[in-house]
Amino acid sequence: MKSSIAVLLQLSDIDKQIHQLIADKKEIPAQVEEIKEDVIAMKTDLKNAKESLTEAQAQEKAAKEFIQEKSEWAASREANINNLKTNKEFQAVTKEVSLARKEIKDKEAELATVQTAVQDSQKLFDELSAEHNPKIEELIGELQKLKEHFDSIGSKLNELKTQQESISKNIPDKKVLAYYKRASTKVAPVISKMENEMCGECGQKLMPQVQLRIKQANELTACSSCKRILYCDDSE
Repeated sequence: MKSSIAVLLQLSDIDKQIHQLIADKKEIPAQVEEIKEDVIAMKTDLKNAKESLTEAQAQEKAAKEFIQEKSEWAASREANINNLKTNKEFQAVTKEVSLARKEIKDKEAELATVQTAVQDSQKLFDELSAEHNPKIEELIGELQKLKEHFDSIGSKLNELKTQQESISKNIPDKKVLAYYKRASTKVAPVISKMENEMCGECGQKLMPQVQLRIKQANELTACSSCKRILYCDDSE
């Protein structure tokens, strides 16, 4: 039985790897979707921040152009004011220039507000870029690893199952192997180490006579609770 236990431990290790790969195959698609959603959310934050910055910069540019054009126009009108022939023309031009100066003043006040918005938008965009870009790069790397792992699961499972079949042939007691295979459809792992007079997997307290049978290892001994095959170290 001891030789069978040694082989069963190898078989159990392979089973654990198989169960993990099967679990990964089920879980990876959901993990991928979750990561993609996170990436999309961060990219959307960056896109919105960039759009806000671009809009504020466009408003700043438009305000500066307005001020420059209106200032040049008012200056040109003032330069020709002495060439006017009538008082009516003088008053009309003076009124136009005065109105233009008021528009310039209002636009300068608006420009100051817009420039503050530009600074705030730039700061937000820079902060988000510093925070999100490394995370996005990291998540994209995780996506690639998950994809590679998912794509390799099929070949890994085939390789493990081949090892499983090969190791199974080394179990001298075929009744033990048959029990193992039946139990493997219900529990994992199928084999459990006795620890502190209990089943190491389910914690079931083992009767003294059961502990003795496990130590003698002359026959298959299963946990009465979880049905796992029990074994112990030679030192116990």
